[in-house]
Amino acid sequence: MHKKKLWKDIGRSITGSWGRFFSILSLMALGTFAFVGLKVTGPDMRATAENFYDQTNLADMILTSTWGLNDSDQDRLANADQLERVEYGYLEDVTVKDTDTSMRIFSTPEDLSKYEVVEGNMPQEDDEIVLDYQQQSHFELGDTIDLNQGESDDEEDADEAEETSQEILDRTSYKVVGFVKSSEITETTNIGQTTVGTGQLDSYGVVPEGNFDSDVYMIARMNFSDTQGLNAYSDNYDQLIREHQNSVEELFADQDEQRLSDVKEDRQQDIDDGWDEINDTRQELEDARSQLDDAQDQIQEGQEQIDENQTQLAQAAGDQPQEQDQLEQAQEELEEQREEYEENREEYEEQRQEADEEIPEREDELRDAQDELDDLEAPEYTFEDRKEGNPGYKQYLENSQRVDILSNIFPVFLFAIAVLVSLTTMTRFVEEERVNTGTLKALGYSNWDVKKKFVVYGIVSSSLGAILGTALGHTLLPSVIFEAYAASSTFSQVTLNFSLLYTLIGFAIAIICTTLPAYLVASRELKEKTAQLLVAKPPKKGSRILLERITPLWNRMSFTYKVTARNLFRYKKRMFMTIFGVAGCAALLVTGFGIRDSLTGIVDHQFENLVQYDLIVNQNDDLSDEEQDQLNNKLEEDDVRHATDVYYEELNVRAGENNDIQDITLLAPEDERAFQQDVNMINRQSQEPLSLPDDGVILSEKLADLLGAQTGDTVTLNDDEDQSHKVKVAGITEMYMGHYAYMSQEAYQNAFDSSGDSNSYLVTLEDTSQENIDNQSSAFMDLDGTQGVVQSSAISEQIDNVIDGLNNVILVLITCATLLAFVVIYNLTNINVSERIRELSTIKVLGFYDREVTMYVYRETILLSVLGILAGYVVGYFLHDFIMQTLPPDDAMFSPGLELSNFGLSAGITLLITFILMFVIHRKLKNIDMLEALQSAD
Repeated sequence: MHKKKLWKDIGRSITGSWGRFFSILSLMALGTFAFVGLKVTGPDMRATAENFYDQTNLADMILTSTWGLNDSDQDRLANADQLERVEYGYLEDVTVKDTDTSMRIFSTPEDLSKYEVVEGNMPQEDDEIVLDYQQQSHFELGDTIDLNQGESDDEEDADEAEETSQEILDRTSYKVVGFVKSSEITETTNIGQTTVGTGQLDSYGVVPEGNFDSDVYMIARMNFSDTQGLNAYSDNYDQLIREHQNSVEELFADQDEQRLSDVKEDRQQDIDDGWDEINDTRQELEDARSQLDDAQDQIQEGQEQIDENQTQLAQAAGDQPQEQDQLEQAQEELEEQREEYEENREEYEEQRQEADEEIPEREDELRDAQDELDDLEAPEYTFEDRKEGNPGYKQYLENSQRVDILSNIFPVFLFAIAVLVSLTTMTRFVEEERVNTGTLKALGYSNWDVKKKFVVYGIVSSSLGAILGTALGHTLLPSVIFEAYAASSTFSQVTLNFSLLYTLIGFAIAIICTTLPAYLVASRELKEKTAQLLVAKPPKKGSRILLERITPLWNRMSFTYKVTARNLFRYKKRMFMTIFGVAGCAALLVTGFGIRDSLTGIVDHQFENLVQYDLIVNQNDDLSDEEQDQLNNKLEEDDVRHATDVYYEELNVRAGENNDIQDITLLAPEDERAFQQDVNMINRQSQEPLSLPDDGVILSEKLADLLGAQTGDTVTLNDDEDQSHKVKVAGITEMYMGHYAYMSQEAYQNAFDSSGDSNSYLVTLEDTSQENIDNQSSAFMDLDGTQGVVQSSAISEQIDNVIDGLNNVILVLITCATLLAFVVIYNLTNINVSERIRELSTIKVLGFYDREVTMYVYRETILLSVLGILAGYVVGYFLHDFIMQTLPPDDAMFSPGLELSNFGLSAGITLLITFILMFVIHRKLKNIDMLEALQSAD
């Protein structure tokens, strides 16, 4: 019976204080929601990708060559260490007929890097094709797609080296039988460069291998035995792949020169054979001419002999018919010889005339072939792991890692605030139950029975909150954050995994922070005698405070403000809890709004103020006069505002937390003054303009940060042939997206031991709409002298996707911080009222109006909220600075400063919550039962 009454009393303690119960529940729910949700989101995102990669058996590494991969390449690759499987395939870049839409057409894989069929089926017949699933808005199953093949520079090199000029695809018209997702292209935008269309790759398709007509493969996909079953995003996997990549590169260390040597030997033999054929032709003509001359001499001698015999016969006496017949017969034979001679001479003249026409042309062809052969450069082999060869792989990983970073920051603050407020709430709860505790003890209940009320109350409230927070954290938050990033990736649905570890940690923190303080305070209370427990604790004594000692100020304060000041220091624990709680919420709001504003506008700022050119147009080597004229005419059109000659090269370096390869755009202009119209080089901190040095390089700020470089330091950069060059850092310029290196041509020549002659143009257009940029890119690509076009804003869409994703994440966190602020302020204000209920009832009895009573107690809350907001400003400033250093991806930098609006919004939201709750408290105070309240003790 006693136990039943005890449990009934425990139940009443819950039903009799729903506000406190739901406050604790809400605090624990918010804490566990943010903690568990953010902790599992990063792993869930990576698990989503890894499941897709396992399902499609994504290759560990790919190998490509500008000349394709021949038998000797395959023989070398077969010797790679722990190579489990290698598959060779074909690819060709094309455009959709009558459009500038570029596509990369792949051959159907056997087992590596397979495709996920979204609709339809993989192609079975040679005239069938499957397309990128994003083309579903343009094509339907059964439609016919017509393609145009464009000749790429890589194909030209291959043709020069090993193949006759030919179109790689046997057919250009296909029936669409399906739509797929590629495991090698998981990015929805900026999926690569191409030499057709606008220069930016738009999509891809897959056709049966039989459609490709090529003597060499274009791509090799590899899987290694020791990487099977490993987490693709683990450090162990990265280390093994890097070792394999280095090993394969060593196998091919001299293959480029060997293939060049083999090709030169074969082609030189062909050229030499051509010269031999010309010499043989000339010799044959000379021999024929000599034979004709001999024949002519023989005819002339024969004629002279006949004439001499005819003369002798005429002088001889008598009729000699027999000799006359012989002479006539000899004359006839001579005429036949003369006719044969004339025929041979005419044939010779025709051959000679034909040779005179063909031999110079053939000689020119052989000279051109010799020049081309002499200038022929070795093929380039590209070894790419998943991060380098898969558009979207690295970015998606970095997106998930950004969530990991946030999971180590925001939940700590949320949980810390929740713990502090819960501790205060439960402590106050025990103190309110002091008399009831004494009663239970007097009735014979054991100390554990008495403590059980508080332990059960804490466990029930915190467990329910933890259950709610954990459930939403495992489902809602990963889905919301994944959807935020889904726009930039091809993954369709997040894989939700249950984390026992983080669930247990969340429950442990929630339960401990509610039950432990209650248990300890109850244990302390129960050490007193039962008689003492049956008497309420005397109210805390007031004491003189510092303000009272400042007499001029104290005397000018009104009565209510003096009471407010004394009460603030009378309840120091509640004061500090309120300040800490509000400060934590304000800090989270400042940080959240700061991150949002640090992301907003950086794209516009870069491409309006820092980088003002729209295109980088790369020209072919050894332009003909006609090709140069075409390019110049295009650059002088009205659509082009101006163009600047520069040397352009893609550099790289390993840097960053994951030691990934960072791609760097090097620009070395001929005319610095013209270059300053295209690129505004400025130091972000000092706002001082920078100029190109005669010795050294100006690096973009994020690149310098990754390299740990400052002005005056020396860094090592790798060129496109992977040769290392040491360069002095002459300056660091403001830049938010991409890695850039700016040098004068003199500085480039000194550092890279190369001429650095201009090979590109920075083109600024009159109309900078994306449609016109695409049209102009396509127009430049159509010129024979153009090697490629790079749109300066190509990276902006990719960064925009990152920003959009982070903005959605920050919105969730701002919402959590706002809700937390609401619960914290309500809880602490409610405690303030309950602690002083008798005091408030007294002043109501003394005639204070309801509004005055409310302000009597709420003035403290407002003041403490303001102090908390000011403290939150300081914490938020440093928290924002830390996140700005760790949150951005390797190739981007966010604006590091805070705006005044960040502080204003954070203060506004906190104060708005404070004033909204003031009306709630006001209503509660209006309904106080003064008679009952006056019987209580403060």
